[in-house]
Amino acid sequence: MRENIYSIPPDERFLPALVHGVFEGPLLGDWPRSGPFWLTDVTIFLPTRRARLVLSEAFADALGGGTLLPDIRTFGGDDADEEPFLDVDGSTPYPGAVSSMVRRFLLSELVEKWLAEKPASGDGDDIIANPAHVLNLADSLARLIDDFETEGVEATKIRSVVPDELAGRWLQTLEFLEIALAAWPGILAERSEIDGATLRNLSLGRQAATLERRFGNRPVIAAGSTGSVPATAQLLKAITRLPRGVLVLPGLDTTMPERVFDALLD
Repeated sequence: MRENIYSIPPDERFLPALVHGVFEGPLLGDWPRSGPFWLTDVTIFLPTRRARLVLSEAFADALGGGTLLPDIRTFGGDDADEEPFLDVDGSTPYPGAVSSMVRRFLLSELVEKWLAEKPASGDGDDIIANPAHVLNLADSLARLIDDFETEGVEATKIRSVVPDELAGRWLQTLEFLEIALAAWPGILAERSEIDGATLRNLSLGRQAATLERRFGNRPVIAAGSTGSVPATAQLLKAITRLPRGVLVLPGLDTTMPERVFDALLD
């Protein structure tokens, strides 16, 4: 296993073990652990805001007071005060993310309009345009939009997917999906907003691009994420390339052969 990649076994409590790794383990290498402020030079990235709070409590319990905590952040950032990267690369703030509730009702309006304009087929397969069906279809569109953005796939590529055995039904499905492919982006542009998944990917990309200038030679630890989101995986890779960047994975099999481990990292 690479020297700056570690793992905490699944039978151990992850965050307390992480605290132990900072104080007494190998995570900081030869970084000096003296004086009341040494921990403030350490930055730790975690997957969720709840993990941030629990880790802060774990550090406070371990210290017993008398010193400051490390800089604990989430991947992508979830608070306005977690955007310190604007003054690093000179970028302007990103547009605000549309709320999930507003998006649900805006998509419902588009679905309702599409159903109203759709001629009856007469074969008994027409979708009933009651509120429950409309909201269900809107939620399905929202999940599809987020899936495309999360995986970094251009949504319009779905137009080229035409299964031969479903060609007739697919044309109707594709017509419905145009809500997500064309109508929804237009509404976001009018509102000067973006989807939450888009904002997360942009924030993760900015973090990855500005890590070295932001943290330099100071210790940076990424913990608890397996990089299942491509944008998060890129940030993890960028952290491992820092002079003192460390990756702590949950429950990784450390006994696997080197060639298998290298293949997983590729």
